Amino acid sequence: MWLVFLITDISSSKPVTQSVTSAGPYNKKLQLTISSTDRESILKCVSGIENTFTTVNELNKEFCEINVLCGSGTIPAILESTQCFCDKIQSTALFDIQKIPKSGHGMGRIGKLTSPISVSEAVERVKKHLGLAHIRLAKGIGCDSISSVAVCAGSGGGLLKNLNVSLYVTGEMSHHDVLHAAQSGVSVILCDHSNTERGFLKVLQESLTKVFQNQVDIQVSKSDKDPLDVV
Repeated sequence: MWLVFLITDISSSKPVTQSVTSAGPYNKKLQLTISSTDRESILKCVSGIENTFTTVNELNKEFCEINVLCGSGTIPAILESTQCFCDKIQSTALFDIQKIPKSGHGMGRIGKLTSPISVSEAVERVKKHLGLAHIRLAKGIGCDSISSVAVCAGSGGGLLKNLNVSLYVTGEMSHHDVLHAAQSGVSVILCDHSNTERGFLKVLQESLTKVFQNQVDIQVSKSDKDPLDVV
């Protein structure tokens, strides 16, 4: 939320996030319901497969569930390893592992300006808000004014795509992501990764000071800076 205030006359804003993100390296859960007496034998087969994480859930004295977290490409290997136990597996189920974004929260935000501003004015506002002497700009084709902005602290390449806005502001994006945005008429301002995050430390400092009821001296480093300089 701190970063969206770089454009001072935002009339409204809403979160931007990917609709669904995978839970770490695993996007599938294979669930096997088996007899408890066969648990160790089946576990031995499954645990030897790379890139899996296995847990056991006891259902009752007779049955248990073996839950194998894995990627889509690992499923054939798991099924093959347990093929000799087909007559002992009571049921098999496959689930997608997904994290649904929390309502009202996201990795970035979109905001509409109360009135359009020029690209050059947007640049100056970003510089002032972040305390930077230099930033990088890719002017979108036909983008002569800014009426809406999408921001993402850090690296916004995976998030700031195909949005109906005039300007993207983030720390870094790949060459091809910037090129795609500019060709689509969206201007891009890049400020380097940690420059878009560091300002939040003062907000965090105030929050922690309240949490600890002024009993702990919370300080923000004065020497910390982005490792990249414009020379």
